[in-house]
Amino acid sequence: MYIFKAQHISKQFQDTPILHNISFELSNQNNIIGLIGPNGSGKTTLLKCLSGYLESTYSILEVYPHISLAQNPDLYQENISFVPDIDSISPFLTGREFLNLVIDMRKLYSSKIQKRLHLLCDYFDISNDLDRLMKEYSHGMIKKISLIAGFLPSAKVLLLDEPFNGLDPEMITLTQNLIRQYSTGDKACLLSSHYLQGIEELCSSIIVLDKGHIHYKGTVNSFIQQYQTKNLETSWIQYLGISDEKNELIQKIIDCN
Repeated sequence: MYIFKAQHISKQFQDTPILHNISFELSNQNNIIGLIGPNGSGKTTLLKCLSGYLESTYSILEVYPHISLAQNPDLYQENISFVPDIDSISPFLTGREFLNLVIDMRKLYSSKIQKRLHLLCDYFDISNDLDRLMKEYSHGMIKKISLIAGFLPSAKVLLLDEPFNGLDPEMITLTQNLIRQYSTGDKACLLSSHYLQGIEELCSSIIVLDKGHIHYKGTVNSFIQQYQTKNLETSWIQYLGISDEKNELIQKIIDCN
């Protein structure tokens, strides 16, 4: 059973194509998919299009059962939770004020939401800092608040852009555990990250996006076997084909005193 379906997504800015005919599904057999690609490959743009934040051309953007962005955008976005990769959030709000703003904007008015908020703040170890202005927050604390805001609605589809940036090793593990437990049954996650060890640990399947095109869509194990390496990170280096010219440049940089 599909949980989220995207077919034939394309996007351009002015006359520059960014995404080319992207199609994939999240399902209850494939709940967590990793989205990997070089800088500038279109990963963040794709996540913004999937969330409805950016307009795009497409044939289908749909959450099960048949909740379409084109036909029912409000209900579609209720079922999507997008966590962008950002360095700052509303610096003159406290963490608590920002999370309450998220609750108001998404109309999450229930006692369960307040309980969920309390539990998430405890889980991310930020309860004692909620009344500080976010301009005083470290990068990691901002990431925690962003993740709390993302998990709070309990949406069917979680879109995560670099969720591990700024987190320490313990919090990375805790975040991985939460994503893994969250993305079961009728819930799923599309996870974009350059932290390939985390992708390999969490995801059974990956999408390789390069210059706006899907270059690979399949299991992590098949990708690794294709390059005959031991892990995803080494396979990715093989895929990129880092040239001898780059290695020569390293020496030139060192020698350039």
